[in-house]
Amino acid sequence: MKWEPLALPGCYVLHRPIFQDARGAFCKLLDADDVSGIFSDFQVKDAYTSTSHKNVLRGLHFQYPPEDHYKLVTISAGQALDVLVDLRGENFGKVDCVKMDAQQAFTTIAITKGVAHGFLSLSDRCTLNYLTSSSHSKVSDSGVNWQSIDFDWPSKNPIISKRDMELPAISGLLPWPAVLNVKTNIIDTENSHSGGSHLPQSDIR
Repeated sequence: MKWEPLALPGCYVLHRPIFQDARGAFCKLLDADDVSGIFSDFQVKDAYTSTSHKNVLRGLHFQYPPEDHYKLVTISAGQALDVLVDLRGENFGKVDCVKMDAQQAFTTIAITKGVAHGFLSLSDRCTLNYLTSSSHSKVSDSGVNWQSIDFDWPSKNPIISKRDMELPAISGLLPWPAVLNVKTNIIDTENSHSGGSHLPQSDIR
């Protein structure tokens, strides 16, 4: 198995083989040595699983520093169109996507810091598993509105949460790393006065 680089620097895809016999199927989901080859300081802090109906769109999500993270996303059931949006410097707004089919392989997408992630479920039952290098933070949690990026989604009317529908347009964000100082200052200022933040608060993803 080998990580294949995607169009966004620091992002990769790996197609994990599925071993099947009369009992069922078996697949290795994580190899720390493999991951250290692309993210040398990656350590798992949180693990999540999402199950989505067909035409469900989740995202596009990311976290501001200091809680930004590397993320590994692996499909284990169904089909999904995984979409990444670069929020960094000269690549700001650049989009890449990977179609994943768990019948063919348990595909893993490795996502670096400064890249927003989302997906569209293409099957009646789609299961994605996430490993992140930092814990979820309500203060740092944010995202990009799915309709605001330069991407032709195959669904024009997906099932989407109220929270994701209200995420800010990409045109209203500052490119990484300029966004780091701006958002960190907002967090510090708000916490020192009212304990809150102007950043979007999390709900069910």
